[in-house]
Amino acid sequence: MRFIDVGGELTLQARLKHGWQHIYRVIPYPRYDGEYEITNWYTATHPETPYQGNIIVAKPGPNRTRITMYNARVTVRDADGHAEKRWLATDSQFRDVLRSEFGLNMPNEDIDRCVAVMKAKGTGDAPHPFFA
Repeated sequence: MRFIDVGGELTLQARLKHGWQHIYRVIPYPRYDGEYEITNWYTATHPETPYQGNIIVAKPGPNRTRITMYNARVTVRDADGHAEKRWLATDSQFRDVLRSEFGLNMPNEDIDRCVAVMKAKGTGDAPHPFFA
């Protein structure tokens, strides 16, 4: 990932399969708490956002890697953008990945809800290359 200047705005990019992709931009103007509240509320609650009804997990890994989970798909991307993907098929694989690879200390009931979502969503396409 990197930040670059695009027309006076700080833009976060991620190096993905087909090169650098814009993820979000930081506009150098004063912001108010209410602006953050409404945009966070919208992305967290609107039924068509990828955050509703999908399991999305990400964290930095060793040696400048990044590990992500989008429902049943786990991707490990190296610093050069090369990605290795695997698909989870069993309940125990879901639990192991959430607990050991992502370090999530969640009650069994929460893990079970995540497993149900991941099993229902399967390996479908991600809504944005960043999740791919």
